[in-house]
Amino acid sequence: MDSLEEAVLGLEDRPEFEFLMDHLKQYREGYISDLSQTASVENPQVLAHIAGCVSVLDTFLREVNDARANRS
Repeated sequence: MDSLEEAVLGLEDRPEFEFLMDHLKQYREGYISDLSQTASVENPQVLAHIAGCVSVLDTFLREVNDARANRS
């Protein structure tokens, strides 16, 4: 495999692929939900961790969605 597009093309028809994508989206939503907890926003280290997790998941999900869009 030379690119993310090739990997997505080879995997996206599998039911496991959609399960994985949904699971990652749920993790992202969970982290965003964590931001509403007072303890999370009062602790800068926890806030930085949550923000980093959301950023990584956003980037990955966007890259996969872009790869899916580019194949057509």
